[in-house]
Amino acid sequence: MATANLLLFLVLIIAFIFTTATAALAPSLPPSTTTSLVAAILSTLGFQDLAAAAAAINLSAAIPATIFAPTDFSLLTCPSCSVPLLLQEHSLPGLYPIQFLRTLDFGTKIESLATNRCLTITASSSGFPTTRKVFINGVEITKPDLFYNGLLIIHGIQGFVSHLSPFSCRSTTSLDLPEQPPPMAAFSIMRSMLKDAHDDVAYQRIQHCGFGNASQVFGACGP
Repeated sequence: MATANLLLFLVLIIAFIFTTATAALAPSLPPSTTTSLVAAILSTLGFQDLAAAAAAINLSAAIPATIFAPTDFSLLTCPSCSVPLLLQEHSLPGLYPIQFLRTLDFGTKIESLATNRCLTITASSSGFPTTRKVFINGVEITKPDLFYNGLLIIHGIQGFVSHLSPFSCRSTTSLDLPEQPPPMAAFSIMRSMLKDAHDDVAYQRIQHCGFGNASQVFGACGP
Protein backbone atom coordinates (compact mmCIF):
# COMPACT_ATOMS: atom_id res chain seq x y z
CA MET A 1 0.00 0.00 0.00
CA ALA A 2 2.82 2.37 0.90
CA THR A 3 4.56 1.58 -2.37
CA ALA A 4 1.39 2.33 -4.34
CA ASN A 5 0.92 5.65 -2.56
CA LEU A 6 4.56 6.56 -3.20
CA LEU A 7 4.18 5.69 -6.87
CA LEU A 8 1.04 7.82 -7.14
CA PHE A 9 2.81 10.70 -5.42
CA LEU A 10 5.76 10.50 -7.80
CA VAL A 11 3.50 10.36 -10.86
CA LEU A 12 1.56 13.41 -9.67
CA ILE A 13 4.80 15.32 -9.03
CA ILE A 14 6.04 14.46 -12.51
CA ALA A 15 2.67 15.41 -13.98
CA PHE A 16 2.76 18.76 -12.18
CA ILE A 17 6.25 19.58 -13.41
CA PHE A 18 5.44 18.45 -16.93
CA THR A 19 2.14 20.35 -17.03
CA THR A 20 3.81 23.53 -15.81
CA ALA A 21 6.32 23.24 -18.61
CA THR A 22 3.49 22.47 -21.03
CA ALA A 23 1.74 25.74 -20.13
CA ALA A 24 4.81 27.70 -21.21
CA LEU A 25 5.67 25.59 -24.25
CA ALA A 26 2.19 24.57 -25.40
CA PRO A 27 2.46 26.27 -28.82
CA SER A 28 5.59 24.25 -29.64
CA LEU A 29 4.44 20.88 -28.27
CA PRO A 30 2.60 18.40 -30.47
CA PRO A 31 -1.09 17.84 -29.46
CA SER A 32 -0.41 14.18 -28.66
CA THR A 33 1.91 15.20 -25.80
CA THR A 34 -0.66 17.18 -23.85
CA THR A 35 -3.40 14.69 -24.69
CA SER A 36 -1.38 11.77 -23.31
CA LEU A 37 -0.79 13.78 -20.13
CA VAL A 38 -4.53 14.02 -19.36
CA ALA A 39 -4.92 10.31 -20.07
CA ALA A 40 -1.95 9.52 -17.81
CA ILE A 41 -3.37 11.54 -14.92
CA LEU A 42 -6.81 9.95 -15.22
CA SER A 43 -5.28 6.49 -15.45
CA THR A 44 -3.11 7.11 -12.38
CA LEU A 45 -6.16 8.19 -10.39
CA GLY A 46 -7.96 4.98 -11.35
CA PHE A 47 -10.24 6.28 -14.11
CA GLN A 48 -9.20 3.85 -16.82
CA ASP A 49 -12.29 4.27 -19.01
CA LEU A 50 -11.99 8.04 -18.93
CA ALA A 51 -8.27 7.78 -19.69
CA ALA A 52 -9.03 5.84 -22.86
CA ALA A 53 -11.76 8.34 -23.74
CA ALA A 54 -9.40 11.29 -23.22
CA ALA A 55 -7.06 9.83 -25.80
CA ALA A 56 -9.96 9.13 -28.16
CA ILE A 57 -11.23 12.74 -28.15
CA ASN A 58 -7.78 14.34 -27.92
CA LEU A 59 -8.54 16.10 -24.63
CA SER A 60 -5.62 18.47 -24.16
CA ALA A 61 -3.99 19.62 -20.92
CA ALA A 62 -2.90 22.86 -22.58
CA ILE A 63 -6.35 24.38 -22.00
CA PRO A 64 -7.64 24.75 -18.40
CA ALA A 65 -10.47 22.34 -17.71
CA THR A 66 -12.45 20.78 -14.88
CA ILE A 67 -13.46 17.11 -15.08
CA PHE A 68 -16.20 15.53 -12.96
CA ALA A 69 -14.98 11.96 -13.06
CA PRO A 70 -17.28 8.93 -12.66
CA THR A 71 -15.65 5.67 -11.64
CA ASP A 72 -15.19 2.77 -14.04
CA PHE A 73 -17.64 0.76 -11.94
CA SER A 74 -20.43 3.33 -12.29
CA LEU A 75 -19.95 3.46 -16.07
CA LEU A 76 -20.60 -0.29 -16.23
CA THR A 77 -24.24 0.46 -15.45
CA CYS A 78 -24.59 2.22 -18.81
CA PRO A 79 -23.24 -0.14 -21.49
CA SER A 80 -24.96 1.87 -24.24
CA CYS A 81 -23.33 5.15 -23.20
CA SER A 82 -20.57 6.71 -25.28
CA VAL A 83 -17.73 7.23 -22.80
CA PRO A 84 -15.89 9.78 -25.00
CA LEU A 85 -19.08 11.85 -25.20
CA LEU A 86 -19.71 11.40 -21.48
CA LEU A 87 -16.21 12.70 -20.77
CA GLN A 88 -16.93 15.82 -22.81
CA GLU A 89 -20.27 16.29 -21.06
CA HIS A 90 -18.60 15.80 -17.66
CA SER A 91 -15.90 18.39 -18.43
CA LEU A 92 -16.06 22.17 -18.18
CA PRO A 93 -13.72 24.66 -19.82
CA GLY A 94 -11.97 26.60 -17.07
CA LEU A 95 -11.07 25.83 -13.48
CA TYR A 96 -13.85 25.20 -10.94
CA PRO A 97 -12.46 24.22 -7.52
CA ILE A 98 -14.98 23.00 -4.96
CA GLN A 99 -14.98 26.21 -2.93
CA PHE A 100 -15.91 28.23 -6.00
CA LEU A 101 -18.67 25.78 -6.95
CA ARG A 102 -20.18 26.27 -3.49
CA THR A 103 -20.54 30.00 -4.15
CA LEU A 104 -22.56 29.64 -7.36
CA ASP A 105 -26.27 30.38 -7.40
CA PHE A 106 -28.48 27.32 -7.06
CA GLY A 107 -29.15 25.88 -10.51
CA THR A 108 -26.31 27.66 -12.29
CA LYS A 109 -25.81 26.19 -15.77
CA ILE A 110 -22.34 25.96 -17.33
CA GLU A 111 -21.72 24.77 -20.86
CA SER A 112 -19.55 21.67 -21.00
CA LEU A 113 -16.95 20.72 -23.58
CA ALA A 114 -19.83 19.12 -25.48
CA THR A 115 -21.32 21.96 -27.54
CA ASN A 116 -24.76 23.13 -26.36
CA ARG A 117 -24.73 20.70 -23.45
CA CYS A 118 -24.79 22.26 -19.98
CA LEU A 119 -24.25 20.92 -16.47
CA THR A 120 -26.45 22.26 -13.68
CA ILE A 121 -24.68 23.07 -10.41
CA THR A 122 -26.53 22.89 -7.10
CA ALA A 123 -25.46 22.80 -3.47
CA SER A 124 -27.14 21.65 -0.28
CA SER A 125 -28.70 24.39 1.82
CA SER A 126 -27.66 22.81 5.12
CA GLY A 127 -24.29 23.08 6.82
CA PHE A 128 -21.64 25.75 6.69
CA PRO A 129 -20.95 27.46 3.34
CA THR A 130 -17.46 25.91 3.28
CA THR A 131 -18.73 22.35 3.82
CA ARG A 132 -21.89 22.20 1.72
CA LYS A 133 -22.32 19.26 -0.61
CA VAL A 134 -22.19 20.13 -4.30
CA PHE A 135 -24.04 18.30 -7.06
CA ILE A 136 -23.88 18.28 -10.85
CA ASN A 137 -27.25 17.37 -12.32
CA GLY A 138 -28.12 15.79 -8.99
CA VAL A 139 -24.93 13.67 -8.80
CA GLU A 140 -22.87 14.42 -5.70
CA ILE A 141 -19.20 15.40 -5.83
CA THR A 142 -17.78 12.99 -3.25
CA LYS A 143 -14.07 13.51 -3.89
CA PRO A 144 -13.60 17.24 -4.50
CA ASP A 145 -10.31 18.59 -5.84
CA LEU A 146 -8.97 15.07 -6.27
CA PHE A 147 -6.39 16.53 -8.64
CA TYR A 148 -5.54 20.21 -9.08
CA ASN A 149 -2.34 21.41 -10.75
CA GLY A 150 -3.30 24.86 -11.99
CA LEU A 151 -4.39 23.69 -15.44
CA LEU A 152 -6.57 20.71 -14.67
CA ILE A 153 -9.04 19.97 -11.85
CA ILE A 154 -10.54 16.53 -11.34
CA HIS A 155 -13.47 15.94 -8.98
CA GLY A 156 -14.62 12.41 -8.17
CA ILE A 157 -18.41 11.98 -8.31
CA GLN A 158 -20.94 9.46 -6.98
CA GLY A 159 -22.22 7.81 -10.14
CA PHE A 160 -22.46 9.64 -13.46
CA VAL A 161 -24.66 12.07 -15.36
CA SER A 162 -26.65 10.54 -18.21
CA HIS A 163 -26.17 11.96 -21.69
CA LEU A 164 -27.27 15.60 -21.64
CA SER A 165 -30.22 16.93 -23.59
CA PRO A 166 -29.85 19.51 -26.39
CA PHE A 167 -32.11 21.67 -24.20
CA SER A 168 -29.93 21.32 -21.10
CA CYS A 169 -28.67 24.90 -21.42
CA ARG A 170 -32.16 26.37 -21.27
CA SER A 171 -33.47 27.72 -17.99
CA THR A 172 -36.55 25.93 -16.66
CA THR A 173 -38.01 29.32 -15.75
CA SER A 174 -37.88 30.68 -19.28
CA LEU A 175 -39.37 27.96 -21.44
CA ASP A 176 -41.05 29.28 -24.58
CA LEU A 177 -44.46 27.88 -23.76
CA PRO A 178 -47.56 29.37 -25.46
CA GLU A 179 -49.53 31.57 -23.12
CA GLN A 180 -52.94 30.05 -22.38
CA PRO A 181 -55.91 32.35 -21.71
CA PRO A 182 -57.90 31.83 -18.49
CA PRO A 183 -60.78 29.32 -18.85
CA MET A 184 -63.45 32.04 -18.59
CA ALA A 185 -61.77 34.41 -21.03
CA ALA A 186 -63.81 33.25 -24.00
CA PHE A 187 -67.10 33.82 -22.15
CA SER A 188 -66.02 37.27 -21.02
CA ILE A 189 -65.07 38.24 -24.57
CA MET A 190 -68.39 36.99 -25.95
CA ARG A 191 -70.35 38.87 -23.28
CA SER A 192 -68.48 42.06 -24.11
CA MET A 193 -69.11 41.62 -27.83
CA LEU A 194 -72.82 41.10 -27.29
CA LYS A 195 -73.13 44.18 -25.14
CA ASP A 196 -71.38 46.32 -27.70
CA ALA A 197 -73.15 44.85 -30.72
CA HIS A 198 -75.22 47.17 -32.88
CA ASP A 199 -76.68 44.42 -35.01
CA ASP A 200 -80.36 44.55 -34.00
CA VAL A 201 -81.17 41.43 -35.98
CA ALA A 202 -78.61 39.34 -34.10
CA TYR A 203 -79.74 40.76 -30.76
CA GLN A 204 -83.40 40.07 -31.50
CA ARG A 205 -82.48 36.55 -32.58
CA ILE A 206 -80.91 35.94 -29.18
CA GLN A 207 -83.98 37.33 -27.40
CA HIS A 208 -86.26 35.25 -29.63
CA CYS A 209 -84.45 32.08 -28.61
CA GLY A 210 -85.15 32.83 -25.00
CA PHE A 211 -81.60 32.99 -23.69
CA GLY A 212 -81.38 34.65 -20.34
CA ASN A 213 -77.66 35.38 -20.47
CA ALA A 214 -74.83 35.58 -22.99
CA SER A 215 -73.26 32.25 -22.11
CA GLN A 216 -76.33 30.42 -23.45
CA VAL A 217 -75.50 31.64 -26.93
CA PHE A 218 -73.26 28.59 -27.20
CA GLY A 219 -76.40 26.33 -27.28
CA ALA A 220 -78.45 25.50 -30.32
CA CYS A 221 -81.05 28.01 -31.57
CA GLY A 222 -83.82 27.09 -33.92
CA PRO A 223 -85.48 29.41 -36.45
